[in-house]
Amino acid sequence: MLKVNGSAGQPRKGGFFLFSGATYATRDGKPLLEPGDSIVVPEKLDRIAWLREIKDITQILFNVTVAAGVVIALF
Repeated sequence: MLKVNGSAGQPRKGGFFLFSGATYATRDGKPLLEPGDSIVVPEKLDRIAWLREIKDITQILFNVTVAAGVVIALF
């Protein structure tokens, strides 16, 4: 959340927004927005499981190699 005065804060557990040591929240824990304030929601980034991808590729290459070895051994 960006305040009009330029301060910024992030949500904490319980719904409180903290700004430079001051809490901008109502008694029931809802954030207090004033005219001109902005709520910034970052994009969710897709994470790639590199280790899983490498394991899958290695397993495919191993299986192809074993199949090729069997075909060569038969002929």
